[in-house]
Amino acid sequence: MKELDAQQTVAKERLENVKNAKEYQAVKSEVEKLKAKQSSLDEELLGAWNKFESVQKEQETFLQDAEKKRGEQKDIQEQKQKKIDEHKALLEERRQQRAQREKGVPVDWLERYAMMRSRVADPVVPVQQNSCSACFWSISHQNMLMLKRGQLLVCKGCYRFLYIPKELVEQEK
Repeated sequence: MKELDAQQTVAKERLENVKNAKEYQAVKSEVEKLKAKQSSLDEELLGAWNKFESVQKEQETFLQDAEKKRGEQKDIQEQKQKKIDEHKALLEERRQQRAQREKGVPVDWLERYAMMRSRVADPVVPVQQNSCSACFWSISHQNMLMLKRGQLLVCKGCYRFLYIPKELVEQEK
């Protein structure tokens, strides 16, 4: 644009110093061509400037959205970290409770439980309808009486520990 302005200024100075009509027409057409070229470059510049402004606005909205999402993600992360901390505290509490409760259990039972736990997910199962709820092995009447008295028995089918739920014992009483 500056070059065109400079060329136009030089052409206008030449226009003032022309000596005949032919020269005047040539310089005048040169000035008009420079003006047309300048006008087209002006339009290009305005189009580019408008495009730049629209892209800049899009960028601003994108950055605002990104910042909003970042804030939401941070809130979600804080909530999840809070839940993790709560679960860790609960886990530690349960570990302490387990240690307290294991004190009253015979060591051989704990060893058998640990071995069974390494093989199956549920080493202790309830008795339902006079059978093991894991393998459905039928429990004898004598063993049912022992279970009702609070003794811990091992299933003869799957070797899991058996117990009778408190609700069933209370219903029979």
